Order: sequence, then C-alpha cells, then structure tokens
Amino acid sequence: RGRHPLPDAEAFSRCLSAWGIAPCTLVIAYDAMGGALAAARLWWMLRLVGHDEVAVLDGGWQAWLAAGLPVETGIETRTRRSFKSGWRSW
Repeated sequence: RGRHPLPDAEAFSRCLSAWGIAPCTLVIAYDAMGGALAAARLWWMLRLVGHDEVAVLDGGWQAWLAAGLPVETGIETRTRRSFKSGWRSW
C-alpha cells in the first residue's frame, strides 16, 4: 500500500533471477536521473529481501563519467540464477 508499494516478493525474486543475481552477486546500483532515488530504492529493496551484497554508486552515473572512469558499451547478458527470498522483518 502507499504511494510507492513494494512488488510481490515472489515476483521480485523472479526478476532478480532473470537478471542473473544470486546471493553472492555484488550489485552496484546507480541512476542517471539526478537524484530520482531509484538507486537508493533498489539498494533498500535488495536489503529488504536479504541481499546484503549491494552498494550505491556515490554521485551516480554522471559522477563516474565526470571522473573519467572506465565504461563499456553494449548489453551485458548474465546467466539466469535462482534467487529465492521473502521480505525481511526487522
């Protein structure tokens, strides 16, 4: 419920599995929307389902590019993984 409801935990797990994310996969979240908070929300959602191997790129994509750090072009494909989870209750 609310303005930005969470997806169903099983649906989110299926999405993470399709993206090739497993419990040992380090996820670096970033956005290019100048503070839209999408990266922070993904970090929070991953932590909420028990995935602690996640970080947010400080400054986002723009800061990475401005620093002249390496980038790759193209589409990365990852093998489907099995990600099973449920929402944590802290």
